[in-house]
Amino acid sequence: MIRQFDVFRNPIRSGREDRPYVVSLQHSHLDDLRSRVVAPLVRERIIKPGARLTPRVIVLNEPLYLLPTELATLSTRYLQASVANLEDYRRQIVDAVDMMFLGI
Repeated sequence: MIRQFDVFRNPIRSGREDRPYVVSLQHSHLDDLRSRVVAPLVRERIIKPGARLTPRVIVLNEPLYLLPTELATLSTRYLQASVANLEDYRRQIVDAVDMMFLGI
């Protein structure tokens, strides 16, 4: 089972340099679907961090930023071994998604 806010190594090798991980945003209630909505976690050098839209998170002692403007859907077969879970950042992640979709 993939939990909401589970973090996985980016399955797209060419993007791993700047986007080393993706985080599952999809709720676990939709676990029977074969895909997950994910957002990349990116290194600071490729974005201008904005406090609300791109919250800072820590994954394996590395500071990264959620980039909800690059949402994607990935097959669950690419999301095998979670390396972390960002449940502790729930409020910041939900705020970023709200900002992107609702402007609030």
